[in-house]
Amino acid sequence: YACAAVMLVNLPRLRATLGEGAGFDPRFFLYYEDEDLCLRVFRRQGQILVLPQIEVVHFSRGSVKGTQPWRAEYWRGFHHAQSKIRFQSKHFGAAAGRRARRRLLGSACLNVLARVLLLSPKHLARAWGRLRGVWQLDPGAV
Repeated sequence: YACAAVMLVNLPRLRATLGEGAGFDPRFFLYYEDEDLCLRVFRRQGQILVLPQIEVVHFSRGSVKGTQPWRAEYWRGFHHAQSKIRFQSKHFGAAAGRRARRRLLGSACLNVLARVLLLSPKHLARAWGRLRGVWQLDPGAV
């Protein structure tokens, strides 16, 4: 997939490929929006061009930085978990979405426990956000 942080889009060509569904799906917040767009283009046999000679510096996690890093990490985990389940459900079916939710729920519980035992506040905030994100996502809404 092409990373949205460095993506240049030819809108007329994208609209010709995807029709009314051109552009980012608003159900994805902060994560998986680029994977979703690229997969939809790929499935319609559209063109995704990657130019390896172009170099771009991407300041990782720039969208979640702020004055309250633990809060930012919480929301990072929350939205990442929800977007992952939505992506699985949208592209691979409801059963795949339910499986992804169960796996994430189990791994998030273990991750929270590990972060409590290892005394890692930043990672605990992200793990707690992931757990809450999975827990609060209505499986029927994906």
